[in-house]
Amino acid sequence: MPHFADTVRRKAESGCRVRFQLDDPNGDVTRQRETVEDADLSVSTRISITLEHLDRLGPLEGLKTCFSAPQDAINHVSLAVFRFDDDAW
Repeated sequence: MPHFADTVRRKAESGCRVRFQLDDPNGDVTRQRETVEDADLSVSTRISITLEHLDRLGPLEGLKTCFSAPQDAINHVSLAVFRFDDDAW
């Protein structure tokens, strides 16, 4: 998604709540998922890339990032849900 970080920044600065829930890149659930996927671009790498991009945004009011609890992560480690208003793009 081109300009995704800019969109996240703009929305957070305008008062929108932006939340990211990720699995721990060093967690057991992530390692198990990597075994299942057996992909060159691992789950932990994708999580780390996401965290790096979020860190570049700096502290923004309304932007929250957290890790899933290990017992919850097994239910959604490969699930992505995006919900936007009509003006997201």
